[in-house]
Amino acid sequence: MILFYAFFAPPLNGVSSITMALYDLLGNRNVKLDFCPLNSNELGVKRRRFGRIYQTFKVLKHIVRNISDAKSIYITPSGGIGLIIDSSILVFILMMSNRPKLFVHHHSYGYIGNKSFYYSIFCFFAKKFDVANIFLSEKMEEDHSLLYGVSPSLSLSNAAFMNFERKPEKLKGHIGEFVIGLLCNLEESKGVLEFLELVEYTTKTKNKNFKFVLAGPFIDQKLKPVVDGLQESNEFFEYLGPVYGAEKDAFFESLDLFYYPTKKDAEPLVIYEAMSQSIPVLSTNVGCIKDMLPMSHDYFIEDKVFNPAVELIKLERIRSSYAKFASEIYETWVKKQSEAKLNLKSLLMVLGDGL
Repeated sequence: MILFYAFFAPPLNGVSSITMALYDLLGNRNVKLDFCPLNSNELGVKRRRFGRIYQTFKVLKHIVRNISDAKSIYITPSGGIGLIIDSSILVFILMMSNRPKLFVHHHSYGYIGNKSFYYSIFCFFAKKFDVANIFLSEKMEEDHSLLYGVSPSLSLSNAAFMNFERKPEKLKGHIGEFVIGLLCNLEESKGVLEFLELVEYTTKTKNKNFKFVLAGPFIDQKLKPVVDGLQESNEFFEYLGPVYGAEKDAFFESLDLFYYPTKKDAEPLVIYEAMSQSIPVLSTNVGCIKDMLPMSHDYFIEDKVFNPAVELIKLERIRSSYAKFASEIYETWVKKQSEAKLNLKSLLMVLGDGL
């Protein structure tokens, strides 16, 4: 049996959706599974601190009940202080007589971009198991090795779990208004202020070729008056609010370009969603994003010094050669997904050995 200790927080998107997809694939192969969610927001505990304490005891209780039947443990490390809970799980398992194989699936660059004290503790205990690390890309594996040493690993892009119906009309070229969009949790680390700066600069140049659309929930409430103010004063900007399901599909169908000036990320699924619809992407080069996009500077935002004038030139270049960029971005997506699905088959075989 494989015990899953991971995040299954609703709504199922991002890391939660990937973890659930892997769980379902193993279940369809008749692999015996059990899971205990690490997220405390399902507990009905209003205070986050007590929620974490309660969840820790819940996980430890789950281990006591199931560890004797476990051949493997699958865990997705948290970021920041949540790694203390993750480490406590490993310590508790080490105290038991049974020591199963450990699979550590990395979805965060928070402790890989910079060395983390909390993750170093987690890593110390993880190395006492027969451990296999699952990374999102070869670059992520290399960056991890530089900080924490080399360990057995597998590479698996999240592209392996994503299936979208292509919208071929995007390849016909572009006529009329050019719609640029950003979808993310609205906080400064996602580059929301840079996106808004680009909107204001483009408007000041009296360039009427572009319309800008922003979507997502406010994580940083200080951004709300800024966004609301711009929506009231700028006819070329629209804020849609959080979008899920059919509304999210409609958002991508309306786009001509996905603009993602994030400052901190791993392998954002929204980029793959855009690529799968033949929507050109402009993004900063952080985390695994370099491995996601075509090998050309045309697809990357300067992340050290943001210059809206330079970015506007890039937008005009893509708009003027739209069919070329749309075709190239989709071909890259097809290649990435094909490689990822092969790696997924290998991982399922390895995990399946831990029945």
